[in-house]
Amino acid sequence: MQSALYLLLALRSLKKNYRIALPLFGGSAILVALFYSTMALPHSLTYHFGVDSLFTGAYFELIEMMCQFLLVIFYLYLNAIWNNTRAKENAIFTSLGMEKGQLVRITFYQLALFYLSSLVVGIVLGICLEKVLLLFLLKLLGLEPLVGLYVSFDALKTTALFILFCYGMLFVFSTISILRSKPLEHLHEPQDGEKPLKAPYFFALLGLISLLCGYGIATTTREEMYLVVNFFNAVLLVIIGTYLLFLYGSYILLELLCRNKKAYYQTRHFIFWSTMKAQLRKNALALANMSILSTMLLITSATTITLQMSIKPTIEKRFPNAFQVTIPTFNGVLNQTEQPTTKIQSIRNELNGFASAYDVEFQNLSILPFTIVSLPKQDNYSASVIALDDLNEMLHTNYKLNQNELYVLDGDTFSDEAAMLQGYDVISLEDDDRLYWIADLTPALTIVAPDDSDFKPIYNQLFLTFDLFDAKTKEKMPENEATGQLIFDLLEPYLRDQYAYVYSRSDFSENLKYAYTMLLVSGLYMTIIFLLAVILILYFKQITQGQEDRRRFKIMKHIGLEPEGLRQIINSQVRIMFFSPLITALIHILFAYPLIQQILDSMTYQAFDHFFIILIACFMIFAFIYWITFRLTARSYYKLALLNDQNNTLTF
Repeated sequence: MQSALYLLLALRSLKKNYRIALPLFGGSAILVALFYSTMALPHSLTYHFGVDSLFTGAYFELIEMMCQFLLVIFYLYLNAIWNNTRAKENAIFTSLGMEKGQLVRITFYQLALFYLSSLVVGIVLGICLEKVLLLFLLKLLGLEPLVGLYVSFDALKTTALFILFCYGMLFVFSTISILRSKPLEHLHEPQDGEKPLKAPYFFALLGLISLLCGYGIATTTREEMYLVVNFFNAVLLVIIGTYLLFLYGSYILLELLCRNKKAYYQTRHFIFWSTMKAQLRKNALALANMSILSTMLLITSATTITLQMSIKPTIEKRFPNAFQVTIPTFNGVLNQTEQPTTKIQSIRNELNGFASAYDVEFQNLSILPFTIVSLPKQDNYSASVIALDDLNEMLHTNYKLNQNELYVLDGDTFSDEAAMLQGYDVISLEDDDRLYWIADLTPALTIVAPDDSDFKPIYNQLFLTFDLFDAKTKEKMPENEATGQLIFDLLEPYLRDQYAYVYSRSDFSENLKYAYTMLLVSGLYMTIIFLLAVILILYFKQITQGQEDRRRFKIMKHIGLEPEGLRQIINSQVRIMFFSPLITALIHILFAYPLIQQILDSMTYQAFDHFFIILIACFMIFAFIYWITFRLTARSYYKLALLNDQNNTLTF
């Protein structure tokens, strides 16, 4: 009988607080759906379509851990919102004689209802989401879908247990909160005035310095080896700066405005600035969270989409031909004393002779010999030296070097080694797109030197790129394991018990497609979670703020403030409060663009330069969703704040 009573009280509480309960249920169901799909997708790809389990498993383990971490944080946030909503209700129950243990039992039934309902709905949504994502993945990977509905029971069990763990954790935290709380205090409105912030100028200045340092790192980093490290350093500094400026910078700005007596004591300014000062102080943390989440959402979605769209141009640039071969220790005709053009021609003639013995022929054969050398006076450091004439012959270019001049292809990546080239006039060729993929082939700093350069050689290497055709049928040889073995046999006279690396365009394409597709899926999950977080934070702040502002606006109406003036104040406050994160996110991504573009260039061999367009497109789509959410939630705020006054309407 008592259990039924507690269950009834829990249901009535959910019904009474439906404005909070429904979004909590919806958010929880979406989280369940996301987690189930992360567990079911690798199972479907591995067991039904034969995709490499090691490959997919590594990516989905990362996605799973990321989702688990974000889901736990998200559930804690949702639970905090719910507990704050029920604080006054618990105070009323306590005043009627209910003990804290009974409040805990009501909380247990509420969380149990949330768990069961969100699990059922979330699993159904998760099955649909998993099938949609599976079809999307199969389309990107070029695989044929199977007909039928497949449900992973292992994923169902894991999802149910993990969500149960999350709600069990929420119940523990809620129980501790109830036992430590003083419910009767929530029956009275707080009468204490706001205390001034401690050292606001110091923390605001610290936030500004942190933000400017983050922006500076993002816009000035050029060395490729420091791109990723500096990206995370910049992210950390920008996050710190954003929080401090929202918490202290906005407070100081309004404080300075209020000190302007002539402007402050105008009727509209007096009410607007004083209320905004209180509003920003209470909501600074939430606004900073929304700014950071919006920035993460935009960067994640734009970068993963860019990588996916860059697959084809990256393959074409990195693999201009079907096969590439690297012989790490080459002892062929390079040991002969021949002129550079004769050297390459000799290798070409020998390779054509080897090919004819196997009834195949080379087409588009490019040959690039290079030498691993010790840097001057630095035997512990090495570099890869390409002869100038060899490079010109391979790429059909006409580069020229004067006496004592060197070209460097990747000086930003190997800046320490490049600094050791003292005594030479070093010229960078990093901006030449034709050379970017060549620098990626060599194991160290890549130097183009005159043919009479005096570097100390260590050993020779040979790089080949070509298409292979059947000499009889004139058909292109397939890019498979058998052709790879044929290439090994063909090069046997050069290898002499050495080894060679044979790469095919199809293998590179498949690996790149898998990697960038999985990154796109990871980005999609993160985008959904961040978008859900931004929408719910925006909604909950509107609802909770409307409930808190009800008494204040009622007093303003009673002292004679006209509805039109009150409406203008509310409109201005709401716009500033909830569009400031969007503007902040736009500023963040514009400053982050140069550094992210360099990271993408290093991953795509500078083959795709439309990242900025994609970034702005993602921002426009997100801004539209943000605006729609704002319109919907602002109406609820207005109704709550003005006691459902039907004679007043909110204008935008």
